[in-house]
Amino acid sequence: MTPGEKKTVTLIPEDGYGLPRGDLRIISSRASVAGDVRLQVGMVLSGQTTGTGRLPLRVADQTESTVTLDGNHPLAGRHLVFELELVEIVAVETAAVS
Repeated sequence: MTPGEKKTVTLIPEDGYGLPRGDLRIISSRASVAGDVRLQVGMVLSGQTTGTGRLPLRVADQTESTVTLDGNHPLAGRHLVFELELVEIVAVETAAVS
């Protein structure tokens, strides 16, 4: 690209946040998930993984007795579109490493 040039770049899901994984959707009883917390679809809870730490879980659906939690990234399965414009090229001096 040259300064002033614009470009649109589209990434397919496999090159972005991946495809949604079914094993990251969990249906659980309301009582075991939130206790007395008022859940709302879209709310993000923190889950514990085995060995790797915490996983954000989005409330995807709920009934009177169950909650569906989704551990997929919110952009999983989506095409990502970036509008780029090269404004300026700046030279950067680097120090020699001996």
